[in-house]
Amino acid sequence: MVIADLSLARAISGHEGEVRKLLQSLLPPGIDRVVVDPLGNLLVGQGLAKAGPTVLFAAHMDEVGMMVTGFRPDGQLLIRPVGGVDPTVLPGKAVLVGPDPLVGVIGLARQPASRAGDAPAAPRYDDLAVDIGARDAAQAERWVRLGAMVTFHTAFSEGTHCYQGKALDDRVGCFVGLQVLAEPAPSPRWVAFTVQEELGLRGASVLATALRPDLAIILEGTVANDVPTGAVGQQVSELGGGPVLSVLDRGTLVDPAMRTAIAQVASGRGLKVQDRRTTGGQNDAAALWPHGVRAAAMAAPCRYIHSPCAITGIQDVEAMRLLAAALSQEAGRLCQ
Repeated sequence: MVIADLSLARAISGHEGEVRKLLQSLLPPGIDRVVVDPLGNLLVGQGLAKAGPTVLFAAHMDEVGMMVTGFRPDGQLLIRPVGGVDPTVLPGKAVLVGPDPLVGVIGLARQPASRAGDAPAAPRYDDLAVDIGARDAAQAERWVRLGAMVTFHTAFSEGTHCYQGKALDDRVGCFVGLQVLAEPAPSPRWVAFTVQEELGLRGASVLATALRPDLAIILEGTVANDVPTGAVGQQVSELGGGPVLSVLDRGTLVDPAMRTAIAQVASGRGLKVQDRRTTGGQNDAAALWPHGVRAAAMAAPCRYIHSPCAITGIQDVEAMRLLAAALSQEAGRLCQ
């Protein structure tokens, strides 16, 4: 199952090779050009000799995680985040360490110091360490190198209505990008699988000059926060509501006309969409619009995003796939 394979593949920012290799193996027939650029982006072109506007779809390959930054005398590994990972969700979680992965467990290397009177203190990264069963620092250093990738050890499952697994931000987008490539290209089209989005949109920063697209659609996973304990006014999107369209975030103000055109295409095909009800965060669109590329983002709503296990709706992913294919066919309309 492709989406399961993508979720299970391991690729924190700067270590995207496993996902890139998997995507290359899954490319459908009818590709004009495949490029791995110096940053590690996988760029796939179709219909490049055709007339019409050049459309770019982009999804990032990297996931949030951690890396090894040191060794304790007792053999446990010190870690720091790669991307936004809240340390309070980490104690007791199983992880995979290094390229030939060792299984480890994140534990409290020390009791968090109280920082608010007698209230229990939330753990910080200084309080955490990964236990891989090493006897001491010397043995740990023989097993693991500094800078080694640490990813969540999470099974993937498909329920009646939902997918559950790690790295759905943004392996859902990668999955949809593959599905776009399986459709005929009516005009020049690129699908870019980018690197280091979680560290500041680094891979996408070169796409505008390298590919010169007329418009771009970013394929993402985004926050849902639609659980019963979510604070009033903090619900960003909801599972079952369809693909999430951004209006304004920390990096991009989406062109209102383009966003309206996307919603109209969705409506014409009977597909639900929903607004992203927050202005926080950003995505690869923020690296494109400063270069004059009309860019918009659509995302699958994900509960517990940037955590060891996320949940997204199967029908939301399917609607995102259908809408992406439709937008590729309607590129001229989006450019008006």
